[in-house]
Amino acid sequence: MSLEVSKLHVSVGETPILEDVSLTVGDAERVGLVGTSGSGKSMLAMSVMGLTPSTVRVEGSALLDGQQLVGASPQTFADIRGRSVGFVFQDPSASLSPVIPVGRQIERSLKRHYSLNSKNRRARVATMLEKVGLSADLAASYPHELSGGQQQRVAIAAALITSPKLIIADESTTALDAMTQVQITRLLVSLVDDAGASLLFITHDFSVLARVAQRSYVLGEGRVQEEGPTQDLLEAPQTEAGKRLVLAARKLTFSSSQSDSERRQ
Repeated sequence: MSLEVSKLHVSVGETPILEDVSLTVGDAERVGLVGTSGSGKSMLAMSVMGLTPSTVRVEGSALLDGQQLVGASPQTFADIRGRSVGFVFQDPSASLSPVIPVGRQIERSLKRHYSLNSKNRRARVATMLEKVGLSADLAASYPHELSGGQQQRVAIAAALITSPKLIIADESTTALDAMTQVQITRLLVSLVDDAGASLLFITHDFSVLARVAQRSYVLGEGRVQEEGPTQDLLEAPQTEAGKRLVLAARKLTFSSSQSDSERRQ
């Protein structure tokens, strides 16, 4: 499933958040969007998918397989989200309800978008839990009974349960330690590729992005500053925004390597 964003402008009152932003995600392509905190990268995803409050003005174009999303009705977004597009958010402990077993949370999209009986839904949930590396028995567990890595695996299962063709992962590994980040990114890439889906992976960390995205956009001060193959951007960034992010990624990678070495001693 393709996503084509063109000349997107997003503002709150008179304050611009995004200005003239354009990007594309092709069929079965993994694309990264990298930027510092406050650069507007999460706002882009929320704007495209109709998740912004009424005080936010969105202008421009966002085509999902040719369907215009800017200005689309709430019903259109309700039909798209969860079925055609799956979301993996930054903090699973915040996106998962603390009072509902995770199995029931994973099956929500199935109940909304498909006419399946409860037995079939539970069977699909069990299969999905196993695909993300969890025991099917965990369906009866509550989020607080799981580790952060397990919670994020549940969030991925919830995003992929309906076999959407576009996954948007917004800072989905930020709250995890370095080792769990690697495990989760590998899992996400494997599941997306196996499903033949597209992925828009949003992060502030080039070191994480390098493991996920084939091509990336650097967002800074509400604008796309640079774009190209991820490895090229990582090895030879051309803009100041890109250089700052790459330097930060290298420092983080070095720090993580030191910590791993110290743990092994």
